[in-house]
Amino acid sequence: MLEFKLVQGNLLKKVVSPLVHIATRATVIATPESISLQTSSPNLMVIAVARINSYRFDRFYTGQSCSVGIELNALDAILSTTDDDESITVRSLFLENLVSFTFRIGIHQTRTEEAYVVQIPNNHVNIDESEYNYDVAVGIPSEEFRHILLYFRSFRGGAVFVSVTDSQVRFRSVGREIILIKENGDCIIGGVEESDGECRLRLNLYTMNSIFEASQHCPTAWLFGSQDAPDMLNCPVEQLVDDQYEGELKNVLLCVVPMFETYA
Repeated sequence: MLEFKLVQGNLLKKVVSPLVHIATRATVIATPESISLQTSSPNLMVIAVARINSYRFDRFYTGQSCSVGIELNALDAILSTTDDDESITVRSLFLENLVSFTFRIGIHQTRTEEAYVVQIPNNHVNIDESEYNYDVAVGIPSEEFRHILLYFRSFRGGAVFVSVTDSQVRFRSVGREIILIKENGDCIIGGVEESDGECRLRLNLYTMNSIFEASQHCPTAWLFGSQDAPDMLNCPVEQLVDDQYEGELKNVLLCVVPMFETYA
């Protein structure tokens, strides 16, 4: 059995909505520590994870860890009309292949919805981002980050290449570039020393709409890089994360809506 409640039900909408641009189905993974949605693009170029830790809920219970599939479009349709003042309670006895959603304003129930449990997607890749150790972290104000994405998308580039030094972040694609300077307050850079040279990351614009929407719900977009892990973009929903970002990279990694990019 799974049951959880969020007083701010619209936060769940913010977490789920960006995933709809990536695939039609997702895997729901419930553990005593968290609940997450994992999905990937058909070509596995991008793997996305939306996770909320259990202590962020107003009530959270799961009898045992479990994984099931769900239709993202159906889930998004249920959550899309959630008002700012509505709470949401989600319950499921997975043996019944059904998930129920109860919406309330105060003590008054406003509506109930149901979604069917489906088969876990064939291309499901189980990702636990907490297992990765990232050497480099870059924080960019989310509004500026979206401007950069829109600029490069206008030239129909398929990817943006990111070079990080201890003092600047350089975005390049289709023969054009944008440079952010740490000293000017354009960005936050952690984990890079002057002697390290450049750290190179890559942003795949295949899921541009998903990335753009996810970044609308966070004050800062975070890029993480390591030689031993896939490049990661993390867009933590503002109301669901800890106050301190800079210097607490592990906390950032465990926040909501990390988007992994993997390459064949």
